[in-house]
Amino acid sequence: MYFLFDIGGTKMRFSSSVDGVNIDGIEIVDTPVLFDKALAQISLMYDKFSKMGSIDKISGGIAGIFDKERRILLDSYNLPDWKNRNISQIFTDKFKCRINLDNDAALEGLGEAVYGVGKGYKIVAYLTVGTGLGGARIVDGAIDVRNTGFEPGHQIMDTTNLTDLGDLVSGGGFKIRFGVDARRVTDGKIWAENERILAIGIHNTIVHWSPEIVILGGGLIEEEKYKIENLNNLLLKLSKNYPYPANIVKSSLGDKAGLLGALHMARI
Repeated sequence: MYFLFDIGGTKMRFSSSVDGVNIDGIEIVDTPVLFDKALAQISLMYDKFSKMGSIDKISGGIAGIFDKERRILLDSYNLPDWKNRNISQIFTDKFKCRINLDNDAALEGLGEAVYGVGKGYKIVAYLTVGTGLGGARIVDGAIDVRNTGFEPGHQIMDTTNLTDLGDLVSGGGFKIRFGVDARRVTDGKIWAENERILAIGIHNTIVHWSPEIVILGGGLIEEEKYKIENLNNLLLKLSKNYPYPANIVKSSLGDKAGLLGALHMARI
């Protein structure tokens, strides 16, 4: 049996798979700020799901940048207390089973490409816009080869102040820029300008990754703070000299995306 998790900056999602094909329900809790409290919560979920059978492997994603071996979390904007911890060793010592780890957005993208709206496409670009902004390039149903990881949210959008895309359009970026949660911002002009910035970031991602389709997920997409139709219209204007612009679509799996990606990773 597989124990699966998807740990983001705001929420942690847990599930299991007894048959290796389907996930067996989802538990969602807030992500604790401190690592030790998060580990205690993960342990509680592990114990809960282990009642369904013996766990052979743990597989999951965590918001942040891993080392090349996907063992040490080198940095995490939204999980600073996890930084420089050997997550793989800590989990192996605690749970006494095999561990597969990767970036949370990469596994969400993998889930969408294999099980969701990206199924059937050879090259998929996935971007998640929530507390932060992450993403990955999926090729032939696998996370593409990379040196360390994909970080489209860190593309520089302002050459004067070196502000990156995530700092401008993510939920965390809203809190820094406007001092409030993004969901409390009701000014249509602010959202229209942010949609324009996000569309530029998506355009940059398309010309770098050359995908057939761009899938957008994350809280601010699910809640339609950023509207897919508006982004596609903006992209058409930006892509007038690019011969093969990719269509933008909304993710279809919601909270299951990262867990299904973790399941697929566990099986290969």
